[in-house]
Amino acid sequence: MWATDNFQHLFDPDSALIVELSKLLPNARPVRATYFAKSLKDNWSIGWHQDRVIAVKERVEAKGFANWTKKSGVWHCEPPQRFLDNSTFIRIFLDDETAERGAMQFLPRSHPTKIEGQNAIDECLSEREPQTTTAKRGDVFVAKMTLVHKSLPSKSETPRRVLRIDFCDQDLPPGLDWALTA
Repeated sequence: MWATDNFQHLFDPDSALIVELSKLLPNARPVRATYFAKSLKDNWSIGWHQDRVIAVKERVEAKGFANWTKKSGVWHCEPPQRFLDNSTFIRIFLDDETAERGAMQFLPRSHPTKIEGQNAIDECLSEREPQTTTAKRGDVFVAKMTLVHKSLPSKSETPRRVLRIDFCDQDLPPGLDWALTA
């Protein structure tokens, strides 16, 4: 569920959340927030992939920004690689997370290379052992945005909620604005 606007108040530069996260990610600012609520009723799985898009306020043609889509009313595009290289996401677990409850799996150290196509994913899988996020409510998971990962379906009656916040330390070119701004 794309929900950047619903969390705008959490990202005031003086909020306790941003002050603490700034210690982890100096010079980076929050640029997108997504709330995931997975249960047997609202369930999904997503195959292995890298997140290679950013969320912006509106579509503005700029050199190197391509593959424009609109998801839940928010414009997304694939930026030049330097933006992805300087982006990190944080997952804040609002509930316990286990494989049974639709956890995320990831391939450690898979972020430095652009992974395109099933052959590249298969090669990455042959070189790395997939890890499954298991977390307690309140835990935080920090990773580079291009970490190869997938989402398992939930097999539990108990819901699993996560708040994901993307951070970047790069300014967008004139005319483009991050979807989430303080």
